[in-house]
Amino acid sequence: MEEPLPAGGSCLLGSFNLSAYVKDNHFDLKEFKKDIKTVVKAMNDVLDEGLALHPLEIQRKTVGDYRQIGVGVMGIADMLIKLGLKYGEKESIDLCDKIGFILANESLKSSAILASEFGTYPKYKDCILNSQYILNNTSKDTYELIERYGLRNSQILTIAPTGSLSTMLGISGGIEPIFMNSYTRKTESLHNEDVYYKVYTPIVEEYMNKNGLLDEEELPEYFVTAMNLDPLKRVDMQSIWQKHIDASISSTVNLPNEATVEDVYNIYTYAWKQGLKGITIYRSGCKREGILITNNENKDVENKELKRGEWETKPDGIIEVTRKLKSGCGKMTLHIGIIPQEKRIFEVYVTSSSRGGCVLNIQNLAITISNALRMGSSLQSLKKSYEGTGSCPSYATARAKGKKVSKGNSCGTSILYALLDVEENLKKETLHELQNLGYYNKVEIDNFKIKKQELTQQELIDKDLCPECGEKLISTGGCKSCISCSWSKCE
Repeated sequence: MEEPLPAGGSCLLGSFNLSAYVKDNHFDLKEFKKDIKTVVKAMNDVLDEGLALHPLEIQRKTVGDYRQIGVGVMGIADMLIKLGLKYGEKESIDLCDKIGFILANESLKSSAILASEFGTYPKYKDCILNSQYILNNTSKDTYELIERYGLRNSQILTIAPTGSLSTMLGISGGIEPIFMNSYTRKTESLHNEDVYYKVYTPIVEEYMNKNGLLDEEELPEYFVTAMNLDPLKRVDMQSIWQKHIDASISSTVNLPNEATVEDVYNIYTYAWKQGLKGITIYRSGCKREGILITNNENKDVENKELKRGEWETKPDGIIEVTRKLKSGCGKMTLHIGIIPQEKRIFEVYVTSSSRGGCVLNIQNLAITISNALRMGSSLQSLKKSYEGTGSCPSYATARAKGKKVSKGNSCGTSILYALLDVEENLKKETLHELQNLGYYNKVEIDNFKIKKQELTQQELIDKDLCPECGEKLISTGGCKSCISCSWSKCE
């Protein structure tokens, strides 16, 4: 929820990076306590410095009367990952409960000490000593300090989204989990062409480099993200922090597009039972519309189609899945961008550890496939276009040596067949990655196996079927060959 302020109130926010306090696999409580006193003093100094600079009289009066500051936290997800704790599980909740109490107790103590020197905020009243927040978040000596000197600030703690701060530092924002382990970034200017990069979230990249991991699928189970975390765990985390925060907390529960009204109802009901002041839910793929729209306007939006040569813009909520391919020359990774709510492949690009002209050609090919898909073409149309192309010598050589290569007779056809396989699984709702993210629920995963036909090799050839893999044969250069496995009657 947003920060509650009196009329003319002003936000003054500052946040601790909790991940910075993880040293030698433990959280340094002693260092954290010491820094709280410094931060509360600094926030009050900033408040005094800017008091006369507020443009309105009501602002100057309100800020002077209540002296609200908002000390908060960020980097919680990074902190938990460094400690090997899974976000939302009991150990992580217990640790945050302990840190939260220390933050509240030490902040209140620092505010009372400042009050002993500079006086309380003008609107201070002794009845604050009877509030449950003060009683639950103070040690005996802190309570006695407040009882003797009062408080310098009417509000002290707020957990803001910290979007800009956390991005600048490369950590998670507020009390949020990390959003995704990785994402795709495109540059159009550095190379005079579209070049795609796979970018890892900093804490993920740091862990993978340190432990020699090559694929994010190898990450430990405590690397949870906003997209695969049980939403009720988000509520539990916010609930434990709210015990120690006297103002407000920003927190957003991310849900897949397939989330139902009942799912949303259950989250809000659970949050209410946990005593939360407020919570935000965002369902992937949703967009705010204007308050007033006409039926004609709505109809125009629904019936809009791509015009010839028009490029489809990239929507929100795209999920990436990867496929490992083995070509005749080596390994490459296929990155497939999917619109889950439409069960549709939107774009594709390829990364490879090798270098050279052929690799660049493969990247260009992947970009061309993306362009075709974003301009209304289909994989089946591309498959027809690929029929009749010859075999890559490296594929034939690799298979002759007994090496295992991906389905296809070239890098281009291998990419195409991998995309067709993903597309088929999307239609059948058997794509594991999206099931793990909660997009497909209650779907039984079947293991489909191709039943070999009881025909002789010549009978298969006569039926224009490949005797090796069963795919349809094509005639090229006066000889029948297979686009899938590179079998040729002439070899």
